[in-house]
Amino acid sequence: RYIAGLRPCASLLWQPRLIQFVAFLVAENPKDALPLYGAQLLSYLIENEIHYARFLWRRIPKKIKETDPELNAIWTIGQNVWNKKYTEIYQSAQAYNWSPGTVLFVQSFVEKFRERTFKLISSAYSNISTGDLAVLLGLGEQDAITRACPTSSFLAFVHVRARVCVRLVLMPHLLPCSHACP
Repeated sequence: RYIAGLRPCASLLWQPRLIQFVAFLVAENPKDALPLYGAQLLSYLIENEIHYARFLWRRIPKKIKETDPELNAIWTIGQNVWNKKYTEIYQSAQAYNWSPGTVLFVQSFVEKFRERTFKLISSAYSNISTGDLAVLLGLGEQDAITRACPTSSFLAFVHVRARVCVRLVLMPHLLPCSHACP
């Protein structure tokens, strides 16, 4: 309905250009840009430009915010990103029945957000419980482990006090992941 003609690609190199294009359209004729607010908001979230997303939200007319439930659902994701509520980010992305064009942007956002979160986890933790990893990545424990293993960042599992912990070692040249992961 709104952004059905726009399709995200795997590399996401188009994001900055899309943001500039949508900003230009909004500035030129705000009435014609109504369907593009959701695309621009999601583009800012995909690019981790939460400040720009907040400023855009403030500029969107109140009447549009009140009448567009999909735009509000997108902003709910943005609020959760701003407040660092990882569980709610993934829940709000799955909870809404997105239009066909928007669902691709939301999926791109979720994947990009997981990648960023995993990079932060890899640099911040030397050990993390599988439960905490699953919460931060918005996945089940087994899915989080399975998803993390192909990156070769996880080398070994360490059992600590009857709780499985994942040891983060960024040395992919030592062992292939298949030796370390179940």
